[in-house]
Parts: sequence; structure tokens; C-alpha cells
Amino acid sequence: MLKPDESLLLDFLRGASAFLVLVAHVQQILINPTWMPFSLSERNDIFPFVYSQIGALSVMIFFVLSGFLITYSIDENLKKNRYKEFNATKYFKSRLRRLFPPLLFSQGLVLVAFGLLYFFDANNSTFFATGKELYLARSELEFNIVDYLGSFFFLNTIIDDVNSPIVNGPLWSVAQEFWFYVIAGLLVLSFYNRNVLVVLAIVLVFLVSQGNVFFLYGFGVWLFGCLAAVLHMNKFHERKTVVVMVMCFITFFMWGVLVYLNENSFIRGRHKFVFGVAFSFILLLLLNNRYLMRGATRSWLVKKIAGQAGFSYTLYLIHFPLLLLIWVFTNKYVQGDVLLVSSLASVTVVLVMWVSAKASGLIEGYAKRKAQQRYLPPILLDTFSASENSNGVDAKL
Repeated sequence: MLKPDESLLLDFLRGASAFLVLVAHVQQILINPTWMPFSLSERNDIFPFVYSQIGALSVMIFFVLSGFLITYSIDENLKKNRYKEFNATKYFKSRLRRLFPPLLFSQGLVLVAFGLLYFFDANNSTFFATGKELYLARSELEFNIVDYLGSFFFLNTIIDDVNSPIVNGPLWSVAQEFWFYVIAGLLVLSFYNRNVLVVLAIVLVFLVSQGNVFFLYGFGVWLFGCLAAVLHMNKFHERKTVVVMVMCFITFFMWGVLVYLNENSFIRGRHKFVFGVAFSFILLLLLNNRYLMRGATRSWLVKKIAGQAGFSYTLYLIHFPLLLLIWVFTNKYVQGDVLLVSSLASVTVVLVMWVSAKASGLIEGYAKRKAQQRYLPPILLDTFSASENSNGVDAKL
């Protein structure tokens, strides 16, 4: 069982990472068209490169935390049944109850966004671009029914030619998280029912046959989050702190080398997964630091940021279409004026955070209360199941 101070630290990490995802997209969508902190020619330098990867690194933190927390959730499920069976019904219901309500709200918001874009004939750059932009997050915003429906069934970016809706690209990670959960649930259930191995094999063949290597990389990071949870349960990080420190150093050093070699396009797209592996060991060291844990429980700022974890999933799912709408309808009025752009960006961050908090209370509150009445401790109800795929200003957002 996670201790209160450990739960607080995990919530802080989720809250902080969610905020960084929002800031990264505000930068890419609202600020970069007018001002970039570095020129495109400097992007091969280490600092500009890492700066442009803030969102991408945050998603790796989310994947690690997701794997960590779902492992604890599965252990609670097994413990409740004295490790004699795995209640798959409760497991899958809790995951769907976590994923679907915010997703449905998000998909509704996508329809509203497209409705506004088509009503004002604003789905093309001729409406929102001045021609003086340094960078455009989107040049066209066309509705694709296949992408839209595929997102409901978590097939976006899993199957070729099925992408996330163009106004909500970050939905790719929700699909990945769903299949991570499916694989984990079927694997644990197969220990008690060998017939489930057939279903698990079918799912794995389906996923592997799609040839999506980034799904496999992400799944690897997620599994390291699961491994961190297992080590934490067995207090390995307390008994073998030196081993954890060595693994942390090795993996973090490997990530640093890849960052240094970032001119290679192959490395540019994959270095973040090594960071995710490194963070799984960093997480164990953080949880083992008594002084840090004690300070976290006394810090007002930590508690404040940790409070954002409660709506971090909703924030992730709805922030992108809101940012694009704001950009489309304001760009021509603020373009080129750094003061206006900065003011708009600041107001937008506050607005999106406020809307996300209110929306989360409505669409997630009921599901959490029902789940809490059953068997999950509060921290396990908020497994953050999404994140962001930001590779810089030229990334496919």
C-alpha cells in the first residue's frame, strides 16, 4: 500500500507534468508563430533541443507513472481475493470508467471545434494566417470521419491510416494506454485461466502486425513503470539503493549521450524513450529519499501542484482543441506583437486550467466516487492515461 507522502509525490509529478504538457503546446501553437527562443538553425544544439522536448519528456513520465500505479491497482485487486483469483471484470470496468467519460467529452468538444471552424470557414490557413508567421501549428483543419470514429475504439495511430482527429492529436496516447491496460489485464488473468492466453496472443499479434515501433517503445517504458512498482512493493529500492542508483546513472547517461547526438533523425525520435526508462529508476530514488518526502508533505507549492493531478487527464484530453480554436480566431489580431501574444498565452493557460478543473469535476467525479466505494485507494483512481507527443516545432502535434 502506498503511503500518504508517496501518493502526494506521485500526484505532484502528475500535476507538474500535465502542466508542462499544456505549456509546451501553448508554446508550439500560440507563441512560436510570433517568437521562438531559438532559431531553427540552432535546434541541433543541446539546450534548444531539450527545451523543445519538454512535452515529449513529460509523456514518458506519464507512461512510467501509469505503469507504476496500474501495477499497484492490480496488486490491490489480487490482494482482495487473497491472490487466488484476478477480478478481471472490476479491472476492465475501472479502466473503461477512467478512460471513457473524459474521452466522450473530448470527442464532443472536437465536434464543436469542427462546427465552429466550418461555420466561420476557418479551417484553412487563409483564414487564420498572415503570411508573416515563423511557424504554423496547422495549415488545414479538415474533419476525417475515419479518424474520429477510430478514436472511440482506441485504434488511432494503432492501425495504419487511422490517425487522431487533427484538432486533437494528443489522443494518440489514450489509444496506447488502452492497449497497455488490455495486455496487462489479460496477462495477469492468464495466470488463473490458461484459455485467456489465446486471447492475449491474438491481441499481441494484432498490435505487433501493425508495425508501430513507437507503440512498442512506449510499452517498454510503461513496463519499466510496472517494474518500478514491483521493486517498490518489495522494498528493493531500500535494500539495494546502490543498485538503483547505478541503474539510474547508466540509463540517464545513455539518454544524455543520445541528446548529444540529436542531429541524427533516428535518435531524435527515440531518445525520449530512454529518458522514460531512466525516470523509472529516478522515481524509486525519489520515493526512497526521506528528507525529500518529508519536505514534500510540508510544502504548500507541492500540495497545490499535486491538487492538479485530479483533473490532469481531462486537461490532457481537452486542452489541444481549445488551444487551436483560440489560435485560429486570434492569430491575425495578435500576430507579430510579442506583448499581445504573451498576454494571450498567459490568459489561455489560466482559462484552460479552469475549464479542465470544472469539466473534470463533472465528468470524472461520479466515476471516481463509484470506484472509491468498491476497492481502489484514491491514488489509484487517478492513473494518468495520456500524454503528449511533442518533438519540437516541426512535430506532428
